[in-house]
Formats: sequence, structure tokens, C-alpha cells
Amino acid sequence: MTVQVKYVNGMPLYRQEKDWLQYGFELSRATMANWVIECTDKYLRVLYEFYHRLLLSIEFAMADESPIQVLKEEEREATAKSYVIGRKGWLFSDSPEGAEASAISYSIAETALANGLNVYKYITYVLEKRPTEEMADSELEKLLPWNDKVFEICKIER
Repeated sequence: MTVQVKYVNGMPLYRQEKDWLQYGFELSRATMANWVIECTDKYLRVLYEFYHRLLLSIEFAMADESPIQVLKEEEREATAKSYVIGRKGWLFSDSPEGAEASAISYSIAETALANGLNVYKYITYVLEKRPTEEMADSELEKLLPWNDKVFEICKIER
């Protein structure tokens, strides 16, 4: 849930900490940050690196190179994308490990969203499967957000 709320809803950990206190539950931002770092290092990084291998295996890659206005300019319309807004949720990382975990978690969350998945369900599904470096690519393929079985389990319910 911490990943969902931070990287999809854009709520930084210090605000999540305050939110949990509203429910009478003391959960520090340091604990949540450690959860994200630990889960990323153990499980999400494996999936992220598999995404990267897949990307490098194709003959060409496409990217959206639409310009994004960040600063206000006269006679121009502001067109910030979600990753510009979302970036504020992890702009301040206390360590290189935290920054890297944030980038990986954010990438996985955005990839899940782009494939019509409920990010909470998808992250839960991946963590239940506990991907490891020892897994064959055929096993990792079963965890990809565009896999039909994953879509059926994790799709956004309308």
C-alpha cells in the first residue's frame, strides 16, 4: 500500500505517517522507507532488470518526446505530465538506496498503470511471488503487467 499511495497518489511518506496517526497507528516514515527499499532490493529490482533486458532485446525502442513546460512562460499553456507531478513525491531521498528504490518502484507502478492494472493488486501479486535472480525468464514473464493472467488478477475494476 505504501508504494501505491506514494507513487500513484503522490503522497510523500511524511504525509502517510500523519495519515496513519489519524487512525491511531504509529508508523514512521523511516519504517515505510525501509519497507520500500527492502522490497525493491529483494524483489522489484529483479522485475525491473527483466524489463530492461526485454527493452534491450528489441531492435528499436520508441519514446514520447513531447515537450513539457515546467516553468510558467507567457502565452504558453502549462502541460505537466504525471511523472513531473509524481516526481515531487520522491524528490527528497535521504540516501542513494532510497532514490534508486523510488525510481524503480515508480517505474513499476507507472508500467502497471499503463497496462490497466490496479497498482496495489499488482505490487501485492509480485511480492507474493517473490521474484529472484534465480528465476528463469519464462517465470519472470508470468509476472509482467501485460501478461493475460496478471491482467485478469490485477486489472482495474470499473
